Amino acid sequence: ANAVDAMEIPHESFTLIDGCCATCSLFFGLKTYPWKSVILNDLNPLRANFLNVIKTEPLKLIKRILESDLSFIEQPETKNPKLSAYKKAITNYAKKRANYNKVDCNIDIAYKMFIIHCIDKAMIEKADRIYQRILRFLAAHLKLQNAIITQQDCLSYLHNDDTNKLILLDVPYIGSEHTCAVTGYK
Repeated sequence: ANAVDAMEIPHESFTLIDGCCATCSLFFGLKTYPWKSVILNDLNPLRANFLNVIKTEPLKLIKRILESDLSFIEQPETKNPKLSAYKKAITNYAKKRANYNKVDCNIDIAYKMFIIHCIDKAMIEKADRIYQRILRFLAAHLKLQNAIITQQDCLSYLHNDDTNKLILLDVPYIGSEHTCAVTGYK
């Protein structure tokens, strides 16, 4: 965010492109500038779908979470089978959508991905913490309104066809360089 501020870019005439946006932490970390346009891209269909759901259908996702009985996360005997089923569903979805360029808006997959993110870790989040997290969906929804979400190879945005663009290419995080969030991508 500080680097973008220091560039003193005339935002109104520039397109911001986050080539490998993942969870959009870079985009959400920037001030809300009046960009000419914003393109948020990720080759991972799960991430692109989640962002599109937050952009277009956040209330449906929130409703789905609020209507869920999250008591299953309290005990391994109920958590683990559901977690396995959710992982299988999102893995199958990712395989099916891997070669699509059109971004989906699948609320069920966004829900399962979110729940996995909250409970598939050493410190499992309790239901109250999950409910607190969904409040952020509304702020993200507002910031995403002028964004175009794409599911392309980020290299397609690197052409020098337009000098009025700022391309963010976040380096892979330590330990994740080999996957780049897409199996087999180098």
